[in-house]
Amino acid sequence: MDNSISKDRLLSPHLAIVIGGIAVRIIFWLLYPPIWKSYSVFIPLRGSALSYMAGFQSYHPLRMPFYDVAAAVFFLPTEGLLGIKAVTLFSLIVSCVGVVAFNLGARKLFSDRIGLYATVMFAFYPKFVIMTARGIPEAAAISIIGCMFYPLAIGFETGRSRYFLVSGVAALFAYLMYMPAVLVGIVTTLYLYVRHQNETTGFLPELKTAAFALPSFIVGVLYLIYGPLSVALSATTGSAIGFGSRPLFINSYGVIEKSVRYVGYTFIDFWWHQRGWDAENHIFERIGSIADLLGILFIPAAIFWISVVVMLTGLVFAGIAALYRQKTPETLWLFSWLIVFVILYNGKNIGWVGAFMTRQVSPILPAICIVFGVGAATLYDRYSGRLSNFQSSQGPFSVPKTLSVFFVCCLFLSLLAVGGVHGSFTASDASDTQNEIREVRQAVGPDDQIGVVDSYSYYRTVLYSNGELWPTVFLTPEELEQDTLYFSSLADIQSQEDMDRSGVRYVYILKKCDGFDSNQQALIDSAPAIEFEHEIQSTGCNTKSVLLDMDSDSTE
Repeated sequence: MDNSISKDRLLSPHLAIVIGGIAVRIIFWLLYPPIWKSYSVFIPLRGSALSYMAGFQSYHPLRMPFYDVAAAVFFLPTEGLLGIKAVTLFSLIVSCVGVVAFNLGARKLFSDRIGLYATVMFAFYPKFVIMTARGIPEAAAISIIGCMFYPLAIGFETGRSRYFLVSGVAALFAYLMYMPAVLVGIVTTLYLYVRHQNETTGFLPELKTAAFALPSFIVGVLYLIYGPLSVALSATTGSAIGFGSRPLFINSYGVIEKSVRYVGYTFIDFWWHQRGWDAENHIFERIGSIADLLGILFIPAAIFWISVVVMLTGLVFAGIAALYRQKTPETLWLFSWLIVFVILYNGKNIGWVGAFMTRQVSPILPAICIVFGVGAATLYDRYSGRLSNFQSSQGPFSVPKTLSVFFVCCLFLSLLAVGGVHGSFTASDASDTQNEIREVRQAVGPDDQIGVVDSYSYYRTVLYSNGELWPTVFLTPEELEQDTLYFSSLADIQSQEDMDRSGVRYVYILKKCDGFDSNQQALIDSAPAIEFEHEIQSTGCNTKSVLLDMDSDSTE
């Protein structure tokens, strides 16, 4: 290999994008605290990991315990160095590897230029970066799907079945992280079957297709049938990916207005950096808090944000149009990938109930990134000739190519900047809560059991005590019938009517902006309390927590 080729590869824009994607992941990982769901990482450390993986029906149906076990493996040796950040180290590492593998695979499966633009979106898409930083399993699934691309491309290049087997193993681990990713394996198997159908007779798949599909069938089918799939399919209409049916809209709009709002809110959520909204009123609350924060700058900021996401969305639709004109197995693969997840997202909202949470169908993202890359590359090919006078060479550093990649990167980075500002607020909130949990641990005796009366307090107590505090959960009779899904099978759940006989001395209640409900307030009024309070900077409201001493002797 001569020096000029080595230099081109060393200074490749692909390398710059990959390094940039890894860098923003590390920065946001350092900035953002773990998501509250990360408390479950401590479950396999407290009990049997095998039992947890085998019997998780009492846990959130679509957050599968394999992610928690993997995260726990990385947590144990790094806790002393990283503290609570060690909970999300696995998420960070697999995401960084995913960026590299996705870039290498997309370039081989499609083209160098498509792979470049597709990697820009894969590297800098805000929701993906922040889900990675917070340790959300959907991000791990996306990352492992990205890893699936490279061995798949090598398999096509060499014709060796073992690479398809490795790619199939990646598809398997993707849906073990997050169950809806199983659809990626299904549509990819269909793609391989169509692509290789001339290599076999009859309807039986040839060896390469079978090698890809084999891991999922051996390990996954029975697990899915008897585990999360059965739970998801038995859920209430509209909540197959969620925790209960709820109306999406504040008002009873007409069908046309409701449809427009539905599409608009979905569009906003896809490009917004946060995890999503349960319903329309939460979107309004967030917009209101941002407007209060920005003041007179809100309107121009909103116009800028909408302009950016419209341009990025335009590239996705340009890619769809370009692919539609082609009749290739790759087109079938990408369109099938998109369609099944669009159906899944809308299926959970049948009857206009569910949630505006596009992250719940986030395994669609790698396909959207490829389509985005096709759209950007198509427009580049169409207009780059007009900039030929500015082209300095035919190599990787032509001025049009460099400018186009730089422009697209800036669009994504402007969206990420919003997530960075919000992350600084979120980190401050989490730090305050962590300090309060530390004070709670100091206030209670080493042999005193602590209790909570809601899932919000339970999650954060376990998480911010690094798995050392496992409160008893006291629920009302009504909550016992409805809310046990929110807790793992390790949770000690009792009726509030039995609180006096439980032997639990302290009850910790942590509540956010909407204040304490009537049941919680009644408990607070019945016992001495140590109060903690701080302002949630991301919303500007006050949160309050109390530690109640339920010992009858201490109240006299």
